[in-house]
Amino acid sequence: MDLNNLTVFQLMKRKMDWMSENQKVIAQNISNADTPGYGARELEAFDFKKAMRSYNRLEPVMTSSAHQHGMPSAPQIGTIKETDPYETSPSGNSVILEQQVIAMQQNAADYQMALNLYQKQTSMLKTALVGR
Repeated sequence: MDLNNLTVFQLMKRKMDWMSENQKVIAQNISNADTPGYGARELEAFDFKKAMRSYNRLEPVMTSSAHQHGMPSAPQIGTIKETDPYETSPSGNSVILEQQVIAMQQNAADYQMALNLYQKQTSMLKTALVGR
């Protein structure tokens, strides 16, 4: 049984992929905190409702070898946009380290929660199949 075929696991994986990308963006902001003119960036928020809608579609089934089969489109993680600066340094840099550290800690906590949910779902399925 491939767990990646279950919608709940696909959504958790997409959310965790988004959080990994978000961590990269935050790390890039922190590493450029002293770069003149650098504007802080953020990843577009993960929209669970939109992600759920993309998995509710039924895929066509090939019933004949003469039929063409479609390839599912790869989900996009999100777009990176420049944030509206709350404050800007004299050099034009808009990275606020305190905000970035808070965002990094929140992202890490969210990732850990998603990982725990993934493990619990796997454990529940294992219990249902094996009985222990």
